[in-house]
Amino acid sequence: MHKLLAWLLPAWARPDHPLLQYEFARLQRAGRQRVALHCVVLALALAAMSLLSWLVTGDSMAGQSLSHALWRGMYFPLLVLQAAAWMAALAMGMSAVESERQRRTWDSLRATQAGAGSALRARWIGILYRLRAPIAVMLAARALLAAAMLYELAAFDFHYSAALSARLNPPLPDPFLALPLIALVMAVNFLLPLISLAAAVAFGMLVAVALRARLWTAIVQVVAVATQVACMVAGALYIAGQLEASQQLPPAIHGLVLLVYSALGDWALQLAYLGRLGEVWAGAEHGGGLPPALGIWLLTLAWLADGMMRLAESLSEGRG
Repeated sequence: MHKLLAWLLPAWARPDHPLLQYEFARLQRAGRQRVALHCVVLALALAAMSLLSWLVTGDSMAGQSLSHALWRGMYFPLLVLQAAAWMAALAMGMSAVESERQRRTWDSLRATQAGAGSALRARWIGILYRLRAPIAVMLAARALLAAAMLYELAAFDFHYSAALSARLNPPLPDPFLALPLIALVMAVNFLLPLISLAAAVAFGMLVAVALRARLWTAIVQVVAVATQVACMVAGALYIAGQLEASQQLPPAIHGLVLLVYSALGDWALQLAYLGRLGEVWAGAEHGGGLPPALGIWLLTLAWLADGMMRLAESLSEGRG
């Protein structure tokens, strides 16, 4: 299996690649115990923030399902963790090339047979490796929410999905077609955080290579962070009904807002609870198309991340 995976991977992503070994050798000095400690601290912080969220909103376990309580408690803490991880990924991507230049190793890496392109790819993987603690906590939390969704589906012999599909406008030709849509939502929930962070790193590296002046890279970073935060906050307020527009827009536009926010704002986290998914399907025109649209966005974002890396490689070979 190990040999098969190594064969399927591109040359720059294989464990035996010299630049990737160089990158991991630097990163592994921190030690596994330190990473495990980071995971524990982040998990405890997430649990504490979830408990605080229950207390602030006045929610209690009475009258709520376990999955609803988990989702309500973890939603906003996970938003904060995701936003912090995205900002860290962007900042690390922008500083990756500059740190090599300061250590005077960038020209040496560019002079190797693999060239600057493989060096950037290795650093791309290395940054995601450095973010493995928040990534692990985010995925563990989403796995817990997915397990709660599966428990609710199994508790009603999977007839719950048919009840949810009845709220769709227009309805599905077969009620049990809702099951593949729910499965697609779960898949997107696991993959979208990883692809979003990878795209943030790729964008940061592209900016660092294209704009060598620190002032311009700092300006781009501030604008990108402000845009991301604005999208996240505005979407959360809109969906919570705190904005007047949320009561005035037609169902088609409401569905578009849900799609954009799920893709860019909370990474489909609002769909990680079946009750909320049913509300989305009932409130948005053609709400059943939201999971496939998110799947298409996932593939598009992966293609954009790879395209940004290819452009950064091309620019680094020419400009240094």
